[in-house]
Amino acid sequence: MRPARGRYARLAPWAIGFSLLVLVVFVVVARIRGGAAAWDDLRRLDLRLLAGALAFHVAAHVLWGARLSLIAGGLGVPLQGRTGWRFVTAGVFGGAVTPGRVGGEAIKLGLLMRRGAPATQASRVLVADRSLDLSFFLVVGIVAAAVLPTLFGAAGGEATRYVVLGSAILAAFLLLLGLMLASPRMLGRALHRFGRPLHRRWPDRGKRIERFAREVRGGLATVYRRPGLLVAAIALTLLNWLAEYVVLWTLLRGFGHPLPYPEVFLIGAVLTIVSNIPVTPGGSGLAETAAAALLLPLAPGLTLLFPVVWRIVTYWYDLVVGGVVALASAALKPPRGEGGAGGETAMQASRSVHKR
Repeated sequence: MRPARGRYARLAPWAIGFSLLVLVVFVVVARIRGGAAAWDDLRRLDLRLLAGALAFHVAAHVLWGARLSLIAGGLGVPLQGRTGWRFVTAGVFGGAVTPGRVGGEAIKLGLLMRRGAPATQASRVLVADRSLDLSFFLVVGIVAAAVLPTLFGAAGGEATRYVVLGSAILAAFLLLLGLMLASPRMLGRALHRFGRPLHRRWPDRGKRIERFAREVRGGLATVYRRPGLLVAAIALTLLNWLAEYVVLWTLLRGFGHPLPYPEVFLIGAVLTIVSNIPVTPGGSGLAETAAAALLLPLAPGLTLLFPVVWRIVTYWYDLVVGGVVALASAALKPPRGEGGAGGETAMQASRSVHKR
């Protein structure tokens, strides 16, 4: 796991630098387009609303942590107290420094393994946890694609393109996940047939992934066969994202644009889908551009400083607080006392989940 720690250490400066560059560009463009009025909008922003927006972002992570703890407990990995929140907060740092936010799962995998969970059991927890979000955004993406053209009128075409692109990527992830879990043997054969260079280097790679998929499928079946656990996990998913999009709604009110929450919810979902397109670290540049494109038609006169403030409250919280929590949790250090073959299996599982 030490190479993984070095990889995150190398990625973080690039993510920070690229995000700063994007924010500076938005500040300069806002100054050119709005003149002194742009700064007036910023000065009028109520600090209590800013603090409230940050509080809702933290609350969303607390709800996500509660869901992770619920699923982990159902799969035999009990997480007490604030452990779930700590794992989620460390994970969002990994997501913030990697394209498509894929890096967060490897951090959470390492943290679960430090608590003694075998690599496969930890992977079951993460796949079950993330499959809820993937399903949620696929459904919301379909709804948004149907509603946004009416909501935006002439500007609806551009909004719909964002939704369709992001939803297509989510659907592809769900399709691959479904294939892996529905037919592990087919997956193993496909890897054996089409991954001959990998097969020469790791002769039993296909069999290992097939065995891994079977074990993860068994864990997911445990979750989905317990209606009480599944309903509670779905409820926490909805509450999590309802709280997250209150951040956007609150900041819009602070800038003098009190849009209806249902509209903000749909736009927030689209922005989340866009920021998970694997192009830039944490969606930097994509998220800010999409926010401006989606919000300006509904909030005429909204300053381009809005995406800057929104990203500082959300993305930069993930970078700074998430980074501190990840380091404090020693998330990127190898589990002690597990050595030998178990440590090797853990590394392989970490790579598999990280790529997912």
